[in-house]
Amino acid sequence: MTKTILIIFLSFTIVACLQNNAIETSKFNRLKAFYKDTTFADIFIFPDTGYTDSIYVFKGNQIDSATFNILTECVTQGLPWTEGFYGIYSFLINKQFAGLLTRTPGEYASTAISLWIYDIKNDSIVNNIQLADIFGDAGASETLTSYLFFDKQKILKALTYRHYSYDHSVEEESDTTVEEYWNYYLTKFDYTSVDTLSTDSLILHGQFRTQLERLPATNSGSHCTTKVSFLKK
Repeated sequence: MTKTILIIFLSFTIVACLQNNAIETSKFNRLKAFYKDTTFADIFIFPDTGYTDSIYVFKGNQIDSATFNILTECVTQGLPWTEGFYGIYSFLINKQFAGLLTRTPGEYASTAISLWIYDIKNDSIVNNIQLADIFGDAGASETLTSYLFFDKQKILKALTYRHYSYDHSVEEESDTTVEEYWNYYLTKFDYTSVDTLSTDSLILHGQFRTQLERLPATNSGSHCTTKVSFLKK
């Protein structure tokens, strides 16, 4: 009788462990449910103040509070769920890693777009990088846009473009000076690291001129229907 009870107990323990492991390994499958699977050779990642409009391609689906609780501070940056996190697209980077394009909190609203790097084998998010955002306040405005692509060796890279401007007339009406700055940087996604390959804006602008001419502009309500000027100062 004692032996029978012991066998039953061990069997129950094994089943319970298997169930717990199944729950543990499926937690990021819950997260992935908020994303739309996609594949691409290259894609432009851009922000928009009309982020709640149905026609905005990076609107996404809000991640619920229960699923949000499984995320680490690596991606939440210590911000609460109420700030708004939205799953947009998921795609394979390689056999081990997947990318999760996610709309995340910006300065005033969920205008930022980040790429979360998900380690499939170890069932965890190991890195993230911001690819897009838009900000404006008291004469200052800043836009971050990215060209995400796989190179000939199938390595994922991102060319990120930052445009900053400041209108001095906000402080002094007679001062019509508008300062503008253009910056580019190229990054590579290599396993758990995100490596900066170049910050030479002049060289990068020339190297990616063709792609940059296709890059849509961003402004309130435009949904990127106008073109940007990529002239260097």
